[in-house]
Amino acid sequence: MSENHHKKDPSIPGETPTVDEHTLALHGLSTRINKPTAPWLSRNEREAAIQAQTFIAAGQTYRMQFPNVFNASGMPFNIIRVQTMFDRYQEAIQAQERLVSASKATTGYKNGVFWGTGTGGTTTAGYPPLAAPRQQAGFMVPPTDAEFTGIARAIIAMAELLVKQPGYEPETIGRRFGIVPTPGSGGGAVDPSTLSPEGSARFTGSDVVLTYRAPSRIKGVEMVQILCDRGQGSGGAGVEFVASVTHATFTDHHPLPPAGQRETWVYYLCFLDRQFNTVGIQSECDVTVQGRVVAGTGATPTECPVPTDH
Repeated sequence: MSENHHKKDPSIPGETPTVDEHTLALHGLSTRINKPTAPWLSRNEREAAIQAQTFIAAGQTYRMQFPNVFNASGMPFNIIRVQTMFDRYQEAIQAQERLVSASKATTGYKNGVFWGTGTGGTTTAGYPPLAAPRQQAGFMVPPTDAEFTGIARAIIAMAELLVKQPGYEPETIGRRFGIVPTPGSGGGAVDPSTLSPEGSARFTGSDVVLTYRAPSRIKGVEMVQILCDRGQGSGGAGVEFVASVTHATFTDHHPLPPAGQRETWVYYLCFLDRQFNTVGIQSECDVTVQGRVVAGTGATPTECPVPTDH
């Protein structure tokens, strides 16, 4: 194995990773990410990004009132640096649309900046920087590197410290940050009828990976039931049972459509209790899948599928 393909941690101080090493690191973040959790923060990225934007705006307002939470010199307790991370995150989303050739690496960069690179903690070392995808088509995408990573981790740490500060009021300040239930949700108690798995689906090129709220973290919930409509029309099988699982991710290894053909698969997820009764509301997500041709064979990769375990 040549030096250019030797795998090493590109974040080691003093080390300059090769383009191949750096791309491998970003590709890893594009498919596997360890999402930090908090009762008030959604695991669905689109929803969590809106929550983060609300939190950051409130943090700017209360920066001087709670300086230990939002105006400290170190990470994560500096709302200005968290705002900078969010700017990098938005740049990555825009870059995904501009450069298809770098989309996987940019997705990894985006995931790392928002959810973190896998390291936790409330010190600067727990929010390591992440370089953007290397030069593509004559310019950098995104144009700037992330000074720190882990928006979700930072705002969770801030929220945990904020609620301990003198002068903090849950009904006013807490609601403004979005870290307490909104009015009408039972004064902080979780209404089972409003629970949703908040599912999302992603096509990897060979399988579909589903992510959703972990049932093990919700009182009265035992598992998630997954159904799917493969988009085969009235003559197809319609909605079919896929699995009932207890963890927060599931990989669907169902055979893909014939080579070159596309289908839209719609997944329906709902929580079940110990007696297999439905809890809360159903979550729906869809993804477009496409059959691929294996080079030199003319066959689709799914004619002889080999299951993998995530």
